[in-house]
Amino acid sequence: MRKEVIQRGRKMGQKREVIKENEFSIDTPLERGVNVLEASAGTGKTYQIVNIFLRLIAEKGVKIDRILAMTFTVAATAEMKDRLRKRLSEAVDLLRDGTDKMDISDELISKWLNSSDREQILNNLYSALTSFDRAQVFTIHGFCLRMLQSFAFETGLEFGTELLEDASEIVEETIAEFYIEKINQLKDENLIKKAIEDGLFEKLKKTLKSISDDPDIVLLPERPKGKEVSSDKERYGAFKLELLHDAYEYLQKELRDKKKKRRVMTYHDLLVFLRDAIRDKDGGDSLRRAISKKYDAILVDEFQDTDVVQWHIFDELFGDEDHYLFLVGDPKQSIYAFRKADVRAYLSACKKAKKRYTIGTNWRSDGALVEAINEFYSKIKNPFDIEEIGYNVLKPANKDDRIKNLPAFLKSPVTFRIPSEKLLPELKNRDDTVDIAIRAVVSDVVTLLNSNAQILENKKWRKISPEDIAILVRENEVAKSIKEELIKRGVPAVIFSENSVLDSEAAEYLLLLLRGILNSSDPFCVRSAIATPLFGLSPEEVLGFDEDRLSEYSQFMEELREIWVDKGIATMINRVLSYRGNLSRIIESLDYERLITDLRHITEILQQRSVEFKEGPDSLFMWFSKQVSEKRDRDFGATEEQLRLESDLKAVNVLTMHKSKGLEFGIVFCPFLWEFKDLTRNDVIRFHREDSENVYYLCKSFVGDNQKDIKEEYKDLAEKEQKQEDLRLAYVAITRARYRSVIYSFLHTYHKNIKVSSFFEKVIDNKDNKGDEREYSIEKLKYSLTKISESSKGLIDVVELNEIDETTEYTANKETNFEMDLKPREFIRSNLDTLVRTSFSGLLKLGSRDDEPRDIEFRREKGPESFKTSEILLPTFPEGVIGGQCIHEIFSRISFKNFGSPEQEGTVKDILGKWGFENYFDEVREMIERVIDYPLDGQITLRGVDDRDRFCEIDFVFSAIPHSGGEYISPRRLSKILREEGGDLEREYAEKVSGLGFAKFAGFLVGKMDLIFRFKDVWYLVDYKTNKIGYSLLDYNPESLRNVMMEEHYMLQYLIYYTALHRYLRHRLKDGYNPERHLGGVFYLFVCGMKDHKSGGGVFRAKPSVGLVEALSGCFGTN
Repeated sequence: MRKEVIQRGRKMGQKREVIKENEFSIDTPLERGVNVLEASAGTGKTYQIVNIFLRLIAEKGVKIDRILAMTFTVAATAEMKDRLRKRLSEAVDLLRDGTDKMDISDELISKWLNSSDREQILNNLYSALTSFDRAQVFTIHGFCLRMLQSFAFETGLEFGTELLEDASEIVEETIAEFYIEKINQLKDENLIKKAIEDGLFEKLKKTLKSISDDPDIVLLPERPKGKEVSSDKERYGAFKLELLHDAYEYLQKELRDKKKKRRVMTYHDLLVFLRDAIRDKDGGDSLRRAISKKYDAILVDEFQDTDVVQWHIFDELFGDEDHYLFLVGDPKQSIYAFRKADVRAYLSACKKAKKRYTIGTNWRSDGALVEAINEFYSKIKNPFDIEEIGYNVLKPANKDDRIKNLPAFLKSPVTFRIPSEKLLPELKNRDDTVDIAIRAVVSDVVTLLNSNAQILENKKWRKISPEDIAILVRENEVAKSIKEELIKRGVPAVIFSENSVLDSEAAEYLLLLLRGILNSSDPFCVRSAIATPLFGLSPEEVLGFDEDRLSEYSQFMEELREIWVDKGIATMINRVLSYRGNLSRIIESLDYERLITDLRHITEILQQRSVEFKEGPDSLFMWFSKQVSEKRDRDFGATEEQLRLESDLKAVNVLTMHKSKGLEFGIVFCPFLWEFKDLTRNDVIRFHREDSENVYYLCKSFVGDNQKDIKEEYKDLAEKEQKQEDLRLAYVAITRARYRSVIYSFLHTYHKNIKVSSFFEKVIDNKDNKGDEREYSIEKLKYSLTKISESSKGLIDVVELNEIDETTEYTANKETNFEMDLKPREFIRSNLDTLVRTSFSGLLKLGSRDDEPRDIEFRREKGPESFKTSEILLPTFPEGVIGGQCIHEIFSRISFKNFGSPEQEGTVKDILGKWGFENYFDEVREMIERVIDYPLDGQITLRGVDDRDRFCEIDFVFSAIPHSGGEYISPRRLSKILREEGGDLEREYAEKVSGLGFAKFAGFLVGKMDLIFRFKDVWYLVDYKTNKIGYSLLDYNPESLRNVMMEEHYMLQYLIYYTALHRYLRHRLKDGYNPERHLGGVFYLFVCGMKDHKSGGGVFRAKPSVGLVEALSGCFGTN
């Protein structure tokens, strides 16, 4: 007999429910060790995580900054933080003001109200609420990045390392380098010829790009083991395999080196980097202990979406008896193998887990739908094809129906729509079947919307609306077809997408337009451009243009190019839309809002790109063309590229089943659960073997004729895994609904050997069917579904599809006014001066009417005409912002210690070429050598600083918000601090500060430190100045530099930066930090004047007192 425990209901007066022993509840003891919590669809996973978080604080006394909560997306992280704060606040209020007799809907707070430890619980929660800004809630990648940055010296992470969403350019570049080198070394002309004929480079590139960022795989076929080959065919096959394995090894090594040199990492690199660091035989143990000691409790959300690398990190850092490790997820919803998610990681954790729990109540769906899904999965043998993954029967929280007056085909919570005998002859091939499925689902949606169906919302009944409906598909191409059909029938529809707008139709149209502009003399390119919807002309009209008419548009393309060059791409696009009423014609088309919104959106991206990277029309077109053609996976970021349109909220959602995970809708239509993924189209097949934890990749293009048996064996393993994921994908789709799920039941009846999706294979082989013989046909499927339906007591229905209504339109939309209101929104200015985010230069401008930066008044003993005889460095190098940015990039990219080597000089040449200054190499090289060998303070030179001890281009942001009742930052207050805490130099500068234009400031100060370096455990700040103060070295003497530092307020800049360094070291070194010992001072390097160190010119040195730095830190706020 099962042991049972009692769980309190949602309200104090409700009857208590009996729960199973392994069902997680508010009374379940929180134990240290690995705990796996399986949260089925709709069970309120985030709510449970928040409850565990609060219980750890309230009942176990864990401090809020000692609990680490992790999830997968930035949005989920923000949601969790918001929920945590609200629940903490609510709990504190109720525990402080409530009584144990209050009827409180929150069962956890009710429990605490009745607890004898109520006072201590309140104190613990109140302490957490008041220090909530210290809550450790991150994405998994964000956590890894923080640990790498916090322990940068131990892990070897380069300061200033940036994250790349897409490393494909580096990958392609590296593969090309390898291939060219390999072919050049090859002396066998026959092999070279064969490789060219075979398109070997393209095959190699395509294969390696898909596996480039994963160093932990087993590559198949295996490398040849010295077996003799007799024929040319065998010899070429062996060469291909050798090439593949050599290329993969080369790629892994070179990618690491290139990324390190360029200070970039991908998101997957973060995981591998941290895992390898804690496994390092030299420093791994101490690093692992240091990270482990930071936290007492760890909560991981969406654990089913982790991979083996992530599980190893969690396990090795926190998988002991000293930590509370809660892994929360649902293996039935592990559907992201294409993103490296591995359900085997979840199952490995289950084997190690001290406790395994389930959540027993569904809070999403109506009771009838929950019972229907329970009934369906209880009829299926081994429903997910993995013995360790079963279906847990759920209890519904919503007992009553919240929907009524539905059409007859939706009378049951789960409906299977199956083609009648009349429709079967039309199912001749896959395309026909897809077409019928689309027509059927669109017809059903229109019927539903035109019915009198109503939904209970906020205790009131309302008519069903398009936004209550979702249609889930496998592919975006099909989603487009469904959306078009819905719009034709008057139903507003949107393809719900987190994809980039660069994957949209608007991007393809704009690409054709830009190609026409850049090739205005090519009639084909011009015709293609004006045949897009951007010109409102039909293809027939464009094809009928005579030479004169086409010449008009060619001249217009030339005009557009001139506008693009002179005024930017945004102005040029506006000209296109205003040309001959183009915008008006676009508005007359279907789905015009989407086209215009996407077009404006892409224009913003291109405008930003052209400004940021100084790209002209040709280079911008090349970049844009690459983005559109590659259709990158941009799910991990690129929020500026995501599709956006406010009216999408009022439309039927058409989306892929993968995108639907985590979402919920009123009524869900699943027209394509009969489809399956065909792995024969994949160049690389990913799979596992039972006897290994490794991930295997079979590269099909490199399989020889004598390896076909191996290929079939591996293909079977891959197909088995794909079928298992398809079963989980179907579960995700069906469980998105609150009220009804509709499943369309087709088979591939036109194959000789009938293949069915794994979902319907399970349906046909359900427990009620006798015998081992599998008969896959529509008749057998209908029989199997009917058997399930008959035993479901009306919860599951099978409804035939007869004639499909393709004419009726959605009537409610006839009254909708689609006129576009082009009136701009009014901008209402708020009090922006009270709380702002600004930099040093922005601070100088606050309160000033002069928006233009002032020029430095140069003392020029030698004018520009005397450049050739100038004493200074960089005598002819261009002045201004662009030149300064170029020099700054060079200093950040080169190795001071190794400068002079061909590689380092090549780096300088590359950067100069990028900025258009390649003719100044000799001047720049001399300047670098003089600067890095210049004694800055005694024996300190930049060349003498180890590369590991220098950190370039360090961004900082810190709060400058006064405490309640405290003072704002103001020139008066800064001047006072300088007079009271500064030395002679700062006291003199105090008079200058008091004359700054801003009255007061509160907000955030941001900046970028050019260089900080450590020398003999002392830290220094360096700023490079490329200003030409004059053309004689006398212009750079200490007194001149002192005047410039004051006049240009560079002193205020270095005081802000030095304070930022002080705060960083205080945070980084913690108790070991001693500012008297660790802060070494400031060097401002006016590089043009650093030609002769004996003169002492070109370098401004200062070392603000600790008292001054502490006072400024207090003035700028405490965080």
